[in-house]
Amino acid sequence: MRKLMNRKHIVIVALCAVIAVGAIWSLNTRSAVAVEAVLIKDDVFIDTFREDGTVRSVAERPVYSEVDGLVEAVYVENGGSVLVGDAILSLNVDQLTYQHQALQGQLMSIQGQKNSESEKVKTPDLMVQQSAVNIALSTLTQAKVDASRSEELYNSGALSLNDYELVVKTVRDAEEQYQLQSSRLSGLEAQNSPGSGTIQYYDGQIIQIEAEIKRIEDQITKSVIKAQKAGVISQFNLKAGEAVVSMTPVATIIDKSELKIESQVLTQEAFNLKVGQDVIIIRNRKGLEDQIAGRITKVSPVATESVSTLGLKEKRILVEVKPLESIEPALIPGSDVEVDFVAYKTESAHIVPKSALFPVENGDAVWVIRDGKTEMQIITKGYSAVRSVEIIEGLEEGDYILKNFDTEGIDLGTAVTVN
Repeated sequence: MRKLMNRKHIVIVALCAVIAVGAIWSLNTRSAVAVEAVLIKDDVFIDTFREDGTVRSVAERPVYSEVDGLVEAVYVENGGSVLVGDAILSLNVDQLTYQHQALQGQLMSIQGQKNSESEKVKTPDLMVQQSAVNIALSTLTQAKVDASRSEELYNSGALSLNDYELVVKTVRDAEEQYQLQSSRLSGLEAQNSPGSGTIQYYDGQIIQIEAEIKRIEDQITKSVIKAQKAGVISQFNLKAGEAVVSMTPVATIIDKSELKIESQVLTQEAFNLKVGQDVIIIRNRKGLEDQIAGRITKVSPVATESVSTLGLKEKRILVEVKPLESIEPALIPGSDVEVDFVAYKTESAHIVPKSALFPVENGDAVWVIRDGKTEMQIITKGYSAVRSVEIIEGLEEGDYILKNFDTEGIDLGTAVTVN
């Protein structure tokens, strides 16, 4: 009887123990907080950003007019093809023609003034004096011939000394007459020779006007604007009668066979961009999105300031991208696209959502789940993206952390269950 009572007692005690353990387990289960957790593992971490881009031709050359004027004729259309030397447009040259004629008149006037400085003595007077010189020279020549013969006669005794001296005197008189007439001719000619300063003045005026005439002739030649390279005309909208200002682009000639994308990237996003990095070029076509592989070919070494659509000043860097594949329909020069750039990439990283981090005195921390309860773990951050953060120290592969640090009911040592 006693043995039976002992067995019943043992069974009751065992049942009570089971009920107590079950109650405790049930109480703990009911008090645990349901949470979302993130499993820490090594993973590839890529952060991208998107910027607007414009399709350009690699070989792109602006067309300038070197003269001002009104468009007289247009020979091509926007989008038309041209070869080297083809006329694109011509300007009205009436005003240049008038200027050219006026300058020609000025040149003739100055040349006439210069010539008039050499005609103070009339030509007939010069001719009369030149004739007198010629006569005097002929007389002198004959006198010398006679003197030579008289000398021979005098030496032979056939001519008296008195007669010989008369012949010699005739030669001296002829020489004096020749010198006198020559001197008079030189005097008249000197009157017709302007001073060196006068000559320089007129020559300077002539050089200046001739240079201006050549400039006008050059402008007339350049009034027909021609293509300097073969390609397709772009950004050309001029019509007859419209004004053209010199050294202002009137059109652009592009080569559609080789294209590039120009994108202005914020400086704070461009630090890791390098020539040779791959990108994705995105073109939207009425809801269709074409993705084209591309590669960075140039990163400008300097930033420029621009104003955003919100009116804020921004510092941006020009980045050029080359498409690596063709696509149909082809990219259109001047059209808009978007470019996905890689701001940061690592092949192995512990990545957590920013919502898991909270500030502490020593930096940042996360809630780690260990043995079903929460523990605070201080971490060291690496690269920070928009929604995710790279954790350099503090977490190990296989750890579970709370996805949202501010989950209701969470504190140090809180029992949790993972949804």
